Amino acid sequence: MELHEADSGFTFDGFNIMLVLSRKKNESIVVNNDITIVVVEIRGDKVRLGVEAPREVPVHRREVYDAIQRSQRTDEIEDK
Repeated sequence: MELHEADSGFTFDGFNIMLVLSRKKNESIVVNNDITIVVVEIRGDKVRLGVEAPREVPVHRREVYDAIQRSQRTDEIEDK
């Protein structure tokens, strides 16, 4: 995926558009009125994020989400 910096804060990789934001410690981002992402800590090259979301909204690290998706696809294939 190739990303390009743009004045608007958006990047484009040919298929998706990504809003790129800068945040400092204790600053947050609100998604869809009911999800808040907070920068909890910045230590070197690691950023700790806190996610406040309704219980019914699944929240996963990307690698966990990808593993869940692979597992579901495998289950669907085996059910056929």
